[in-house]
Amino acid sequence: MADFYVLYYCLENSVRRLVTERMSEKYGVKWWDKVPAAIATEVADKQKREKDTVLTVRSDDPLAYTNFGELIVIMESNWDCFSDTIRSKKAMNKVLSEFNQIRNVIAHSSDLSDNDILRFKLLVNDWFNIQS
Repeated sequence: MADFYVLYYCLENSVRRLVTERMSEKYGVKWWDKVPAAIATEVADKQKREKDTVLTVRSDDPLAYTNFGELIVIMESNWDCFSDTIRSKKAMNKVLSEFNQIRNVIAHSSDLSDNDILRFKLLVNDWFNIQS
């Protein structure tokens, strides 16, 4: 399953990069101000909880503390930043939501079934297919 974890990691971070790039293009360095308040609050809470541990802080970038569900909401609420890159809000939501479901299996060190491996590979293709 390590190969799928690596692929998932790369995919999730490529979505984060897309969000950062497109939102920065439109709103500049203060683009985080355009993130829905509930997500910004949740991210701030996650960052605070992490600072209160002995672990190294993973990032100064608040987007590093988001999951696919939150990325979907950010992208939907700022759709004008993505509509020329992703052909459909509904298709984006569907693909990223399914990635989020598979993420739970991968991140918790469980094995993907043969069908889920195929589904994962198809989702990667779907993600590239919906991009203009």
